[in-house]
Amino acid sequence: MCSSDLSLLLSSSSSPHVPVVRLHATALFGVLNSHARREVRHSRVIGTLLGVRSEGFIDITDSFGVPHLEKSDEVYVAINKDYHKSMYAFHRRTQRKELIVGWFSSALPEGSLVTDNSSLIHDFYSNECAAPLHLVVDTSLPAGASDINVKAYISQPMLVGEHALANMFQEVKVQLALTESEKICLYHMTRSEEVDTAPELLASIPTQPQNLLASTELLVELVSKVSTYVDERSEEHTSELQSPGGSR
Repeated sequence: MCSSDLSLLLSSSSSPHVPVVRLHATALFGVLNSHARREVRHSRVIGTLLGVRSEGFIDITDSFGVPHLEKSDEVYVAINKDYHKSMYAFHRRTQRKELIVGWFSSALPEGSLVTDNSSLIHDFYSNECAAPLHLVVDTSLPAGASDINVKAYISQPMLVGEHALANMFQEVKVQLALTESEKICLYHMTRSEEVDTAPELLASIPTQPQNLLASTELLVELVSKVSTYVDERSEEHTSELQSPGGSR
């Protein structure tokens, strides 16, 4: 697909008509997994967001990457539509409640969140669902950053007469719906890139050695206490049986 459309960014809005996005762990891990497994020649990855819409909220519960080709020196995008349809059909076999709610992309290396090509991709997803959401995940994690940067946008065309000159992307609020254990997994997945970890390891859910060791030591201590208690009770019972007044 190629076009002369442009993408414009607008600041976030507190309007009650603008939905709040709740991003769940499986969906976020799917984005990071796609980014970790991307081909070197690709500057960013894109994919489909799945979830549930409710009054005032969009819950993003899952995601999968979609192969694509885009050019940085011109407005051009080619999306593997057959792959997208096959993956969605496969997903629907087990999760019928989850529908397409939009699409994701990773931020470009120079930090750009939305580009002119984003308008073309957004147009494709406008045919897949009503009012698609655009989620952008910055996987670069600058030095000193403690949290991953996630932005979400809704779009509407900027019309001049009957002609759409550009897509206006308006930022909406994102809430990370993660448990403490999921936050630990996210921390290690993102920090593993800093030590040049292989993509296979980056895409997996890592363990936390210090927590594992502490849990093991605690378990050993509890087992030791239980064993000591059982031994003491056993000795007391034996003494009672062996005493002159004890019953046999």
